[in-house]
Amino acid sequence: MPSTIPVLSGLSEADRGKAVVNPILNHLPSETNELRQHLMCEALVRIEGKKGPHFDEAEGKKIVQDQIKDKLVSKQDPAKHANLEAALKEVTK
Repeated sequence: MPSTIPVLSGLSEADRGKAVVNPILNHLPSETNELRQHLMCEALVRIEGKKGPHFDEAEGKKIVQDQIKDKLVSKQDPAKHANLEAALKEVTK
């Protein structure tokens, strides 16, 4: 399905996913609000689990868990590390 957002319309489905996922992953370490954190994690799982017209929740969760674990390795700030740990717990629910 073509994107209605002009900036995304020329991108492949995978590139559109990255254009949405990367900003969420970059903001997640700073997010302290549990509801927003939950919604961000749900959005990431839905985006990463989309395979054409189908949705694979288990695959989406695995991909997002791996992405959060990669972020955890590079975060030295205890508050950001704690936020990512909370996000990882949210994804594993």
